[in-house]
Amino acid sequence: MESSILKTIKKPLNISADDDAFNDDLILFINSELAVVRQLGPGLSAPLVIVDDTTTWADLFGEDTELIQLVKSYIYLGTRIKFDPPTSGPALNSLKESRTETGWRITES
Repeated sequence: MESSILKTIKKPLNISADDDAFNDDLILFINSELAVVRQLGPGLSAPLVIVDDTTTWADLFGEDTELIQLVKSYIYLGTRIKFDPPTSGPALNSLKESRTETGWRITES
């Protein structure tokens, strides 16, 4: 499984890991979502920031746990909504609802 945060988020967005044309935009959105995750309170006190594709999930969160899987989903959903939102209202609402539920599950972890 991919350990780079940036590459992990690129994959479900159908962006090749080698394509760096969108890196600046994606890094901005990922860092925004990481800040929100920190505020959700899953026991993370240090600021969470990536600057390139070398930062891994383990760098920010330690070992891979169930919580990290929720965080990955949450960051993907938020990045997708900001970077490549669906044109269909119901599809966009579905992504937003999934993000809200995943955020709740993070706070309950």
